Amino acid sequence: MLGCDITEPRLRCVLPFKAVPEQMALLRRTTAKQLRQWGTPDVIEDAELLVTELASNVVKHVGEGEPATLILEWNKGRLRLEVHDTSPVSPSLDEADGDQECGRGLHLIAFVATDWGTAHTAVGKAVWCEVVPAAEGAL
Repeated sequence: MLGCDITEPRLRCVLPFKAVPEQMALLRRTTAKQLRQWGTPDVIEDAELLVTELASNVVKHVGEGEPATLILEWNKGRLRLEVHDTSPVSPSLDEADGDQECGRGLHLIAFVATDWGTAHTAVGKAVWCEVVPAAEGAL
């Protein structure tokens, strides 16, 4: 019989939201509050920035007012942030010119996060990224 060893609980929080600019501050506050409850305050700054970028991309590229979901998951010393939306179009990491107002969000995510990617879902896609606390990432 197959077994599994669970050495740390998996913590998960699912937050549905409407893709409107006014939701960004609430998503940041909720993320920070949840991470403090989980005892992981050292990733709050990075998580707030990443949540803002991921959710803002839904507003800009999927459409204002569209339904979306933010998922926070703490597992094995990593924070995974996922934003699910209804668009099947995956974002691409294009070159952004210095004069352009947009096109830098994924570059910022790639710089701040340990890893990131996309996955197609039954209703659209999920864009995810992971953050490892500084002490963990130094190992």
